[in-house]
Amino acid sequence: MGFPTAEFYALQELLQLPEEELGRDLGISPATLHHRKKTDRLETPESERITQPQYSQIVGGISHLRALAKNLVTTGSLPTPSSRMMRPML
Repeated sequence: MGFPTAEFYALQELLQLPEEELGRDLGISPATLHHRKKTDRLETPESERITQPQYSQIVGGISHLRALAKNLVTTGSLPTPSSRMMRPML
């Protein structure tokens, strides 16, 4: 089973692409995309295309932000950044 369609739309929003254009980039026809909206789930091959190298950093970023948000809701605070995350800004 693939990703929920929310992953597709989160990626679309981050990339600021029209739905049809991102669908075309991922090899998903407009008719198939319309069907996926109704089922609220992408098929496994479609989900795998979202994790291609050009999209994987974005998807990883989304997952990281979701984890931070969940931690904030659960504990009321954000985790302390590790020393690896503390890089000087140029």
